Parts: sequence; C-alpha cells; structure tokens
Amino acid sequence: MIFIVSQSTVSWAAPAIRISGFGTLGYAVTDNSESEYFIGRGVDGANDSGTFKLDSRLGIQFDTDFSPYFSGTIQALSRQNEDGEFTPEIEWAYLKGQVTDSVAIRVGRIGAPFFMVSDYREVGYANTTLRPPENTYYQVPLRNFNGADINGLVEVGQTLVSGQAFIGQNEKNFPNNTKINLKDTIGANVAFERGVAKLRLTHVSTRSALNNSDFNSVRMGLAAAAQLIPELSALAESFDGQAKQSTFTGVGLELDMDPWFVATEYTQRRIKKSVVPSFNAWYLTAGIRWKNFTPYMTLSQMKHVSKTEVILPPVPQLDPLRAPLNLVFSVGDQTTVAAGMRWDVFESAALKLQFEKTSRDSIGANFIEYDFAQSEISEDVNLLSVAMDFTF
Repeated sequence: MIFIVSQSTVSWAAPAIRISGFGTLGYAVTDNSESEYFIGRGVDGANDSGTFKLDSRLGIQFDTDFSPYFSGTIQALSRQNEDGEFTPEIEWAYLKGQVTDSVAIRVGRIGAPFFMVSDYREVGYANTTLRPPENTYYQVPLRNFNGADINGLVEVGQTLVSGQAFIGQNEKNFPNNTKINLKDTIGANVAFERGVAKLRLTHVSTRSALNNSDFNSVRMGLAAAAQLIPELSALAESFDGQAKQSTFTGVGLELDMDPWFVATEYTQRRIKKSVVPSFNAWYLTAGIRWKNFTPYMTLSQMKHVSKTEVILPPVPQLDPLRAPLNLVFSVGDQTTVAAGMRWDVFESAALKLQFEKTSRDSIGANFIEYDFAQSEISEDVNLLSVAMDFTF
C-alpha cells in the first residue's frame, strides 16, 4: 500500500484539525444545611459546606474541513455526572454539509436548541451571568440530541432572519436511578436581528419519559390501592414511566444598547397525563459594561400550571403511600433574585461573582431535602458562587 501511494500521481493531504477549548473552575456555597442546590445531571450540589463540583467543567473541541462544503465537529465535555464523577463525554459529534452560502445541514449529536444560549450554554466565558437562570433552564435537562437539523439565513431589508428545524431523540441517566428520554423530538426556531434587538421564537414537540425506581414502586402501590379507590387508577397511570406527549415553547428578546443590555426569555413546558409537572418560567437580566467590569441583576420565576394535590382517605392500607406522594407533589413555585459582577481579567478569561436568593413555596425544583419530614422546606435559600471562565 505504501508503495502504491508513493507511486501515485495523485497527491492527498489529511485535512487540518483545529483544536479549541473552554472551561470553568467554580465554587458555590449556600446558607442552608438541610437542602442541596443542584443543576444538570450532577448528584452533588451546593450546601452550606460549599462545593467545586456544581459549575466546574472542561471542554475541548475538534473541527476539520474535508472540503469547502463538508466539515466535521467533535466536542468532548467533562462535568459532574449522575455518579458524581467527571468522566468526559461526547457532547457534540456531527458532520456538516454547506448546501449553499446560507443553508447548512448537520447530522449526528447536536446541541439541543431549546433556549437562547443553548449553543454556548456550557461555555461560561460566552455568558454574561455566572450560569443561565435555572428557574427557566431547568425545564429541559437534556442538552443535546441525536438527529439532524437544517439551518438557514436570509436578509430581509435591514433584518437578518435565521431559522433552524431539527429532529432527533436522546436518553440520559440522572441521579437516584432516574432516566429521562426524549423520543420523536421535532422542533424549530427562528430569530430576527435588527439594530440593537434580537427576537427568538422556539417550539418543540416530543414524547418524554421519566423512569425512576421509586416512581415504579409508587405506581404499583397506587394500582393496588385502586382496587379500593378506583379514582386512583388515573394517578397510577401518571407514574407508569411511558412516554407522554410534551411540548416546549419559548420567546426570547435581547437588547444590546451598549453599554446597557437587557435579556429576557419566557418559556412553557407542557406534559400530558404525567406526574412530571408543567411549568411557566421567565427571567429578566439587565446590566451595564464599564471598562472590564459588567455588573448585572437577574429576576426569574418558575410557576406550576398543573400541580397535582393528592389527599388520600384515612385508610390504613394507604399509609405507606402518603410519604412518597407528599414528596413527589411537594415541588413548588420559586422566585430568584440574583446580582453579580463579571470582570474580564484578560481577553480569554473572566472572573465572576454572583449572589442569589431563592424563595420557595415548597422544596423548589432544583433542590433536594436531606430530611423531608423535618426540613423547613419553604424557607429561602441564599447561594453565593464564584467562577473563573476561560477559553483556549
């Protein structure tokens, strides 16, 4: 083979590979000893002992061009997973075909484009705030999907219009023997940019399934209890772990009136016939750039629209179900006020400090209570975070 290649009159060179990366070293601590604040798939969150695991991550990306119209991208990311480990995983892995100057198709593992900052959600340096507001971004825990998308760009007068349509599915493990699966996902988003303003609209339809060993036990108990109380049959069905028809809708607006800026998103998550609740959520961030410093404030809220209240009759056979049902349906609304400061230390690194206060009606969506029976689960939680974001 070497001889044949050496004698060939056709020369060929391997495509050049471009390597880039990003990372965050973060520390977070709360003032609450009875609950834990967590994000994403990480099993270890922040409490009053503090942790480096909540926001820390490291990513590396490989890009190559096979031709002027055909390229590939692989991104590996190491962040805390459901086992508390920082085992690297493939976050992106896709082939891209540039059909025309303004239309491209990608096939493979792609970032899930539900939110305004989905494309660079993991790149802390690209975000003004220390982390995207969890009251809103908590609604879709899966951050990529396996499938395909088509992207287009067109200029209409003085307005730049970009669009994306996508289809795919994904499945991930989460803490506490939980698995989340999005099947038959199909969606689209469109963005309009003109002057200082950018408006983005998103709608996604999928079939979502949540499987959890504790939920399965509750379902079996409810199914047995339905022999005494037939009305519990429908509730038992909501715990069955089967894929439920779900939708996600989002509207986002950015105004960059340098040095002032404003960003806001409003989102809706709807899941039919499921124990997993439906939410409305929003946030508003505003700040000002002054030299290398960017102070900002964020107000965000997550509110139930389909919270289920279960009152079991005083039947002794139902007593084992009371505690797990109370735990499942105790997740309440929450509102967060955050204030932070970003300092661009140099061109590829930024130091951020953020304080946030979350008021909860009950446990709150992204909190875990150590002792549900004894905790003051409606109390406010203060979170202090510091992070160094960098790119290379």
